Amino acid sequence: MKKTAETMQEMVHLWVDTMQAMARNPLEAMGKAWSAETYSRWYDLHSRMTSEILEGILRTPGFAAQSWEMVKGTSPFRKFSREMMETAMKTMELPTGKDINELHERLDSLEDRIESMEKEFKAGKATAKKPAAKKSAAKK
Repeated sequence: MKKTAETMQEMVHLWVDTMQAMARNPLEAMGKAWSAETYSRWYDLHSRMTSEILEGILRTPGFAAQSWEMVKGTSPFRKFSREMMETAMKTMELPTGKDINELHERLDSLEDRIESMEKEFKAGKATAKKPAAKKSAAKK
C-alpha cells in the first residue's frame, strides 16, 4: 500500500499545482490543464493508483473467502440456468454438456479396452510357437 499512498500523494500534488495555476492565471492554466501532457499524467496516475488498490484487494486472504460466498449465493440460479439450457438443447435435439461428457467417458473406456486387447494380442503373438514344418508326403 506504500506505492498506492505515494501515487495518491503525487496525484494530489498535481491537482494542487493545477488549482494554484488556475488561481494565478485562469486562462493560461485552463490551456495547460487540458493539454495532452497533463491529461496523460492524470490518466497514468489514476490508472496506476486504481491498479495498485485493486491488486491489494485481490491479494487479501479474505477476498477469496468472500468471493466464494458470493459464488455460492448464485448456485441456485446457475443450477436453474443450466437446467433451462439443457431443456432448450434437448428440444432442439442438440447434445448437452452432460451428453458430451458421457460420450467422452465411453470413448475413453473403448480406447482403454482396445489398447488392452492390442497388448494381449501382441503378447500372445510373441509367445506363440511357430508351426512345425509340414513333412513331405509319404514316399511311394
